[in-house]
Amino acid sequence: MFNKFKKTFTVGLALAIATAISFTACKKSDDAPTTNTDTGEIKYGALMMVGAWPNTTYYIAGLSSLKEGTIDLKGKGVNMSAIAQDQGFIQRNGYYYYYNGDNGRLGRYHIANDLLVTDREVPFTQMSGFSSHIWADDNTLVVFGTNTDQTKIRYAIINATTLASTGGEINTTAPTDAAYTRIGVGFAEYRSGKIFIGYGYLHANWPTPSYPKVLVAAVNYPSMTVSTLLEDSKSRWPGGPTRYNPYSFVDENGDLYFATVPEGGWDYDGASLIYRIKSGTEVLDNTYNFDYSAKAGGNTVQAMWYIGNGQAIVRGRIPADRSNADFYYNWDSNFALINVQTGAVVKKFDLPTDKGQIYVQAVIVEDGKAYLLVNGANSNGAIWEYDPATDKLTKGATFGAGYDILLRLDKWK
Repeated sequence: MFNKFKKTFTVGLALAIATAISFTACKKSDDAPTTNTDTGEIKYGALMMVGAWPNTTYYIAGLSSLKEGTIDLKGKGVNMSAIAQDQGFIQRNGYYYYYNGDNGRLGRYHIANDLLVTDREVPFTQMSGFSSHIWADDNTLVVFGTNTDQTKIRYAIINATTLASTGGEINTTAPTDAAYTRIGVGFAEYRSGKIFIGYGYLHANWPTPSYPKVLVAAVNYPSMTVSTLLEDSKSRWPGGPTRYNPYSFVDENGDLYFATVPEGGWDYDGASLIYRIKSGTEVLDNTYNFDYSAKAGGNTVQAMWYIGNGQAIVRGRIPADRSNADFYYNWDSNFALINVQTGAVVKKFDLPTDKGQIYVQAVIVEDGKAYLLVNGANSNGAIWEYDPATDKLTKGATFGAGYDILLRLDKWK
């Protein structure tokens, strides 16, 4: 994803990795927003940003419930700015993984007793920064990025406990038009011994839109050899990077779905399409045609979470006013329910407009229900429970004052 972020976020190329200050275990500083009604076993984490770019601080508050209570930073919250200055963590089983491009170190961290604990940090030289990732198993993290001059996709296979890694390049075919000089990584999805990686090429002259094709590499794991290169000209720029939020999934049938995000490749007029790669195949299903933007009033996909039974939740960008020269900073969004098997937008959720931020890990699926993190445009944010069995939407835990934007909701246990 190469894109312009909202002014509260890093402005620049999508594969640029935000700088970090230092890697230490630390508690929230005394001058941070200052008690939390959440006193049960901590099972979740909510990442909140305080301030505006470049004067931002990132705090994680632990939650015991998504359904009730008030979450704030009064006497609580762990300052994550000690290790990172954006929300692009990779999280699994309560552990956070983050690569600091400034000092070239990869770290694994967790929160305990309202402290940021550094489990391990190691030098990391496999690539200049992470874009997307998959988990091959509970202890094997595979990450994707580019080389320094952004001409090749690189990968690293990482032991999630020791952080030891091996790496190399993914062999792709360059576009015939030499004006598309740089490569960017989109989604990554693992299925039955294959990793599917979306990617695109950027034109040398910004903001000329990216190479006008959807490109996907099917890669054998663990050899990391390319078995098939796929392409399609109906859209461009497979969504990513996935260290912020997901753009793809595999359903109960083994079918893989992914969405395109054309503005990620500087095409601010293009539509988001959802593609399918059927179980047991390595081809884009040419019988499947789901133009999400056409069915959602021009919205484009900003993230997509599978909730089961063919249904997924899409966080869609509301079309911005193109007469405003600053339109590409406007990332106001809403949430919609889609059925990928039928190619239908089932409904738009009756929720407040989600105020402007491009990357928000906003959905947890648990016990057959989905929990949506919503930044209210004119009110404090909240977590909403959606029960697909009853089609009921219920307001759950809310957020108090003291933050500027909600960025992540993660399940730790």
